[in-house]
Amino acid sequence: MIALFFNKMLMLFFFFNSQKKAVLSLLFFGFALQISIAQNRSFSPNPTGERRIALVIGNKDYTGVSKLRNPVNDAIDMTNSLKRLGFEVVTLKNADYRTFIDSLYIFTAQLRSSDVVLFYYSGHGVSYNNVNYLLPTDTKIRCLEQIESSGISLNRILIDIASKNVKNSFVFLDACRDLPNLLSCDTRKKNITAPTGLVRPTNNPQGSMVVYATREGSTADDNINERNGMFTGTLLKYLEIPNIGIRSILDSTTAGVRIKTNYRQSPGRYDELEGDFYFLKTRTVISYDDVNKSIQEGEAAFEQKQYDDAFRYYFPHKEHTLFKSFNQGQLGFMYDMGFGVRQDYSEAMKWYLKAAEKGDARAEYNLGVFYERGLGNRQDYKKAAEWYLKAAEHHLADAQFNLGFLYEKGLGVTQNYREATEWYRKAAEQGDSDAQVNLGFIYETAQGGIPQDLKEAVKWYKKASDQGDAEGSYNFARLASSSLSSQELINLYTQAAKQGHIEAQLNLGYLYETSKGTIQNTSQAISWYQKAANQGHPVAQFNLAVMYDATKNSSNQNYDEAINWYQKAAKQGLPLAFYNLGIIYEYGKGVSKNTSLAKDYYKKAAKLGNDSAQKALGRFGMTW
Repeated sequence: MIALFFNKMLMLFFFFNSQKKAVLSLLFFGFALQISIAQNRSFSPNPTGERRIALVIGNKDYTGVSKLRNPVNDAIDMTNSLKRLGFEVVTLKNADYRTFIDSLYIFTAQLRSSDVVLFYYSGHGVSYNNVNYLLPTDTKIRCLEQIESSGISLNRILIDIASKNVKNSFVFLDACRDLPNLLSCDTRKKNITAPTGLVRPTNNPQGSMVVYATREGSTADDNINERNGMFTGTLLKYLEIPNIGIRSILDSTTAGVRIKTNYRQSPGRYDELEGDFYFLKTRTVISYDDVNKSIQEGEAAFEQKQYDDAFRYYFPHKEHTLFKSFNQGQLGFMYDMGFGVRQDYSEAMKWYLKAAEKGDARAEYNLGVFYERGLGNRQDYKKAAEWYLKAAEHHLADAQFNLGFLYEKGLGVTQNYREATEWYRKAAEQGDSDAQVNLGFIYETAQGGIPQDLKEAVKWYKKASDQGDAEGSYNFARLASSSLSSQELINLYTQAAKQGHIEAQLNLGYLYETSKGTIQNTSQAISWYQKAANQGHPVAQFNLAVMYDATKNSSNQNYDEAINWYQKAAKQGLPLAFYNLGIIYEYGKGVSKNTSLAKDYYKKAAKLGNDSAQKALGRFGMTW
């Protein structure tokens, strides 16, 4: 009876092909489906005449497992996009098991070898026994073994497509959501659970591409705060870009998903495609105004850091005369950083070079960085200096600073502190805080024959400090300490310490420990010593140990902590740490007396030149 039913439906479907409008409602009325089939007759993006058909399914209103937010939106938006790309689309929303199965039979029965076929699914997907299953909305799964009878096998779909020898087939699955932990139906198998996400497809046919929203064994972001799932929403931004191959589309999609999810999600691609495929390939001449508008929209998106949109607007017009040098530089930047497109240093360098040859200062600078770091090419300090010079002469502060650094270190140029100082000064006068710090250091230390000028050093350190630069604040406080109050010093060191400056944290701890009146604060001293000690500063570790070892304030006394931090400082070779450990074990401060261990610590301190340890060994009649 079931076979007869499907035969009748297939007959109806073939009749439908020649009488579409007349039979549409009759054909699917029995399924109560929400289906739309359309072809765009006014615009044919596939001039070869290939027949494009798609089945799009979005399941969100589940009755037996958790509901999802976006799949129906995903299906609607994917349908609209595919229609614009010349596909005949069957769309199912919240398909139950019967609807799902029947539609797949009808869909695969009409396939032929010359077709381009696309199957899209958004909803719950799960794997069991190394097979992937897509879940209809009436799925009721209580335990693992029920997955096979309740789900739709992805392998079955791929086999059916392969049997028709279609020219190109695509399977897009935004389906790697997690189900609650399912256990085996056999209560004796308590440790057997469903794996996370989907598994790698094993039988995707030749000429096909299977794409998961995230790699196998992972879960996808349903992106509940936006209209579409993370993968689908990103894919839709690139799918209709003209004259860009599917692999480039997916490269950009992957980059976008990774960035938006902070690399927690990365789409999986399983590629058996022969050659490349273009969803939209056109020779249509686009008007000057349309190109200009698209580029302007790209510029606006770039400024808003909407890099996937910027790439989408820029890419079709990258060779157009309206695509200016700074647009080329921005495209290079996107390839450089992997923003809106897959990171590709070779492509980035190509576009930086195009922009730089037209005098774009930022592109010239970025080429300098590429040569200095060996990105996309071999490391070449000489070429780095040449590009930095071009950008520096265009008054770019970053380039002036980097050129100054190369002259200071003699990289790619003859070492010359006067040249370094001049370029640092140019950058510093434009407000570059790194240049201000380096300039201050050269004047403070009289580097390379530059006369020492502490007043000039203080001036530049202060300028950097006023911009919140940690190194500037620390050095200004250190060099001008005699003219600053304790509170001013604390303010400056705090500004640097909060940015993780280890020496500022140490000095701040010391100020809170030793200053008088309202400045002295033991708990603050311990807190800042702790931060520097955790970064591995041996003096901070020692000072923190002393704070716990001291008897002045019994509430802070903690010999276990004192021993711990003395030992850390001692491991870094601090003589006083060895000596104080000797005292702890000689006199039994918080531990049992251990003269032998005390002598060992005294010996280590004595060998490092500690006079007190040498005298302590003398009490035992020992020499070091």
